[in-house]
Amino acid sequence: MTVRRVAILGGGALVLCLVAYSVHFVVNIDKSKAEAFAIFHNPHTVADLVLAHMKRTGKLPPTVQECIVRSAEQPPEAIAKYGQVSIDTPYGGDVVVKSVVDRMVISFPPSPDGLALRDGVLVSTADGREVRLLDMIGRRDDAALRRANAYLWEKWRLLASGQPTGLAWLDAGKPAEPSPPKTTTAPTTAPATSSAPATLPAAWLGDWSGPAELLAPGRPPRPFHMELHVAPLAESDRYTWTIIYGEGEQRQERPYVLIVQDAARGLYAVDEGNSIVLPQVLLGDAFYGAFEIEGATLHTVERLEGRGTPDERITVEITAFSGEPTPTGGQNDTPAVQARVPSTVQRAVLRRAVAR
Repeated sequence: MTVRRVAILGGGALVLCLVAYSVHFVVNIDKSKAEAFAIFHNPHTVADLVLAHMKRTGKLPPTVQECIVRSAEQPPEAIAKYGQVSIDTPYGGDVVVKSVVDRMVISFPPSPDGLALRDGVLVSTADGREVRLLDMIGRRDDAALRRANAYLWEKWRLLASGQPTGLAWLDAGKPAEPSPPKTTTAPTTAPATSSAPATLPAAWLGDWSGPAELLAPGRPPRPFHMELHVAPLAESDRYTWTIIYGEGEQRQERPYVLIVQDAARGLYAVDEGNSIVLPQVLLGDAFYGAFEIEGATLHTVERLEGRGTPDERITVEITAFSGEPTPTGGQNDTPAVQARVPSTVQRAVLRRAVAR
């Protein structure tokens, strides 16, 4: 009896240990996802915070931590357990992972002179070696850091020379010392200015990939691979918007460019590089667009979901309408309606590439 009781208790203890290990394992996986997301996303966010510090104080910050202001309202426990904290930024709130931000370091030369961009990499003009104004100790995403450094240097250079940076929140920020007026007489014609920031929300940046499928009435779904690569270009109002379909021999790359027209109103455009420019509007966390080609009308939606969480993703849905519409209505003072049924629907769920 005693031996049996010990065996039962031992089995129960083993089950409890296994359950506890499973929970610990799952939480660690989620923490790893959150950290991978932060390693990619947080460098650009920190670059913005450094720029805001420069504008506000007129000085180069000695540490990243000096630029960070924690928000009064923090994430719920369900998110905070992954190490995420809410911070205040000049353009609203954002989320960072403390363990990632704590590993970030900054190192500035006295001025932005003597640096240049070569193939998207910030280098010294003296010896051609890569320069990191912003870096990360330990696990990191070099591509994300290079983009953040290119962006940080370009805006720092413009700030230092007193030129507009193209970022409304930064250009509108109060400088450390007010500049004296340049003229005593007003010009006869004031140049038109826009308060719209020439930028794209940083959460969209990255290399996204995942499964996609093409659906059509009466046909089985046709699966395929899809990717979307979004990265800032040298011009502050342009980003790569490279779409890739298929893999291997079936791979088709379309190197489009996303143009920021008026970010405050959500107006963008996709330049296909062949005289075709398709307008887009960013409403909330989704891009919407529509166009007609060879008798077909296509509606496009790219939606950023789970923003700031380990499950962050972009869902893509392209609905095509072809053929003649079916007329209906038009009787008893009812307006005439032209009804159409989708001919195909393309769907995809794209997730950010995990940093190695």
